[in-house]
Amino acid sequence: MSRHTEIDKVVLNAPARFSAIDWSNFIERSQIGDDHNPIDEFYSTHQGLTALGGLVGQGTIRQELEELLAGQMVLGYVSATELFLRRLLAQSVRLCPNLRKRNSSVQIPFGALDFYEAKNIEHALTERVTFSEPGKVANVLRERFGISIKPNSSLNEAIAEFEGLCQLRHALVHSRGVVNSTNAEQFELPAGKGHCMVTLEHSEVAAAGAVCMNLVREINTEVGRTILWDWLTSGVLRGTKRADSTKLGRLLTLFASKVDPSQGRATASTVDQLMDTARVVADAVTNSRLAVKSVAKPPDLSVPRNSGKLVAPTDQLGT
Repeated sequence: MSRHTEIDKVVLNAPARFSAIDWSNFIERSQIGDDHNPIDEFYSTHQGLTALGGLVGQGTIRQELEELLAGQMVLGYVSATELFLRRLLAQSVRLCPNLRKRNSSVQIPFGALDFYEAKNIEHALTERVTFSEPGKVANVLRERFGISIKPNSSLNEAIAEFEGLCQLRHALVHSRGVVNSTNAEQFELPAGKGHCMVTLEHSEVAAAGAVCMNLVREINTEVGRTILWDWLTSGVLRGTKRADSTKLGRLLTLFASKVDPSQGRATASTVDQLMDTARVVADAVTNSRLAVKSVAKPPDLSVPRNSGKLVAPTDQLGT
């Protein structure tokens, strides 16, 4: 039996008003340069969000607007962190031939070839990755960058804090801050704590910004150091300034912040300093390999005259 027409006359709220929307008006083309610096882009967004944070808890806007603003700021911090990770992987794969090879088997959508074009196809590597999911950041660092995360390291702690923040983000995005049972489990809330909501004041918003800042700095440092080490041990760097200065300059362009020294926080290494580091490490690696060869020689398989068989010397057989 179909619904009676009188039911359709029941009024419960104002009627919906539909209009055709041209969604292309919401989007503009952005330029991604080869010298794009992911951490400084993150710094710029973080600084803007922090400036907005000055309105939270100051009594300059209504309480309900403060709550909305605080939630949007947390979403902004997490979003900026995710964009940093996407930019970093794309730019690192473009920079490092070994990372490009490591990511060569990653599947990307066919349409990405038309959208990004060949020169920017690296940006498709994370299209199907959601960094706010538990375990995803650590997995990408291991699988895509080849980074081993030690259990008690500052990097591991930064990832754990970010995953906690992402649980807050989940509640803010999907239920306007209402905490569900999955979120409660992640926060180890005791049973019977139903109908909980995320509450954000100035200190909580500042803490969220600090969590994202710490993760970005940890990852930027670790990925840059990992690539440098890989280049030294795989022969990408030749050990001479003439051969290596361009590569090291590109490494610094990608990873070295220009914002930090301008604000007196830290001064990034220079190409000459990296060259000095490369020489020290290269000598250590060479000496280590020589020591290993002298201690553990491979079995000396020899072919005696008038014999077509490989025979191991008697001292290798324990006789």
